[in-house]
Parts: sequence; C-alpha cells; structure tokens
Amino acid sequence: MKDYKNFKSLLEYFVSHLEYCVTQDKNGRGYDTYIKNVKNFKKSGYGDKGHKIQEQIKKWEDYENGKICFNVNATGYREWGCYLKWKDIASNVRGVWNNNEVVKLQIYKNSTSKKKAIFIKDSEFSCQELGLFDGNPPNEKLKIFFDIFNDLIIEHNQRNQ
Repeated sequence: MKDYKNFKSLLEYFVSHLEYCVTQDKNGRGYDTYIKNVKNFKKSGYGDKGHKIQEQIKKWEDYENGKICFNVNATGYREWGCYLKWKDIASNVRGVWNNNEVVKLQIYKNSTSKKKAIFIKDSEFSCQELGLFDGNPPNEKLKIFFDIFNDLIIEHNQRNQ
C-alpha cells in the first residue's frame, strides 16, 4: 500500500510541477501542496543523472523494486523530454496535454527516443480516473497504473539477476 500512496503523491507532484512551469499559476492544482514550499525550486534537470531536480521528489522516489527519477527538459515542459522513469531503464510515465493542463498519463517502454518508444497497451488514464488531487487514498485505476509501470522494472530486474 505504501508504494501506491507514494506513487499517487509522485504523480500529483509531476503534474503540478509541469503545469506550474507552463503557467506560473500559483493557484493551480497542487501548487500549495507540492510546489509552494520547495526550497530552491528547479524547473528542469535530469534526476537520473544526479541533478538537483531529483531532490524535489526525494520522499516519493523509492519503491520496493527500484527508484523512480524525474527528468524535465527545459526546452518545453509539454514535450517528450519530461517524464518519470525507473532508474537505469527507459520506461517512462508521460503526460498528455490539453492546452495548459495535463489531462492524461501514459506509460512507455524502450523510450530512448520518441521513434523507438513503445506505448504500453491499456496504460493511458486521465488524471481524474487516477484520482489525482481528490484527497482520497489510491483508487483501483491508480493501482492498475502503478502495477503496469512496476511490472516493467520487475521484468528488468529478473532479466538482470
């Protein structure tokens, strides 16, 4: 259950971070909870390369099967270069935008480039379906989403034992 709770908070942070970087709206969803009190807020960086942006998700980065890193390319917060990923493998959670709002999240594997990336079937859920920002414990859709993402690191770990 701890992994699900942490993952929900991590997804909420991810969405809040990207939306704030696009809009600079201090009334945006998640701003007060996740962004407002971050000291030395970093808009971009590569958590998997040890950049300071990773410190902003420190309390939600560790899971039973691995560590999730936060990568944000400053050239465009709505672009391919903004994602959550398992450390050491190219499996990502990415946002789908509608104007200035992340409306859905998707999971990809083999994401070393946009061309090579493979969308994981049935891994697209709206933020609402995932229960993001609803103030409730993780719902079933969020658990399914996490389990799909988690299976990718489990498979990787088993292949590399």
